[in-house]
Amino acid sequence: MLVAARPSYINPVLLAKMIAALRPSSRVGRICINLIARPGARREKNASEGVKWGQGKRRYEIMDEEVSILKALWTARGPVTFDGKF
Repeated sequence: MLVAARPSYINPVLLAKMIAALRPSSRVGRICINLIARPGARREKNASEGVKWGQGKRRYEIMDEEVSILKALWTARGPVTFDGKF
């Protein structure tokens, strides 16, 4: 099973929960995650969907931060706090 998501489209906590909820439906108990850093749409369309990043390295910084949040949520044994740039 493959899940594709663009960082900053939805809250990373919700994304982590959605992906974790799909895992039991996999025959092997695993899911592949494809995080898409490339905007894929014009800046105006991204802005209309609440995404304010555009071209450039900033989108990769946002994706790195979201990956850190997802990993923390999936591996922590207690509450997770995160103080990031984005």
